Amino acid sequence: MEKKVNTLIGINVLLVIAVIVLFVLQFSNGKGTIQTEDAEKDLSTGQNLKVAYVNTDSVLSKYKLVEVMEAKLQGEGEAMQKELQRRQQQLAQKYQQYQQRVKNNSISVEEAKRVEQELKREEENLYKLQQEYSQQYANQTRGMNKELVDTLRNFLDRYNRSSRFDYILAKSTTNNNILYSNDSLNITSKIINKLNEEYEKNK
Repeated sequence: MEKKVNTLIGINVLLVIAVIVLFVLQFSNGKGTIQTEDAEKDLSTGQNLKVAYVNTDSVLSKYKLVEVMEAKLQGEGEAMQKELQRRQQQLAQKYQQYQQRVKNNSISVEEAKRVEQELKREEENLYKLQQEYSQQYANQTRGMNKELVDTLRNFLDRYNRSSRFDYILAKSTTNNNILYSNDSLNITSKIINKLNEEYEKNK
């Protein structure tokens, strides 16, 4: 039981960064706000396109909001895990006490049945708590992912009012269709610096 509990919470904690990455990439590809590519000429109009790209891996590793999110999720995950471990240990102690009483013949048949039923209920309650914690953790993760996506979307909308790029593309090591990109089009550092400035100002 303890192994199952630790595995469930542990996996959730370790996958936090991966989950956030997936949501960012989903947002990027679905909305077309952050994509990746180099500048090229629009063949239909003959006009030059103004293009830039952002390295989303760098955003996820250097944006202070992501760091805060990860720390918060990890802390809450560890707190849940500790509570589950505490209750599991209490239940294990009760089992040991019950087994010792049976071994010493210091418990009646009727009382043994009652204790067994109580232990079974506590075990079921512990399992339910484990499920509740897992759902709670998943909800918190989704909420934080939505906050991150909304923050990036709103920021890039405001950022591009003055920059006026035709495309701001996303480049990453995990989901990258770019065969070549010109480093002069990389605005990642500017985006990260502006994001962190706003975060420090508004936190």
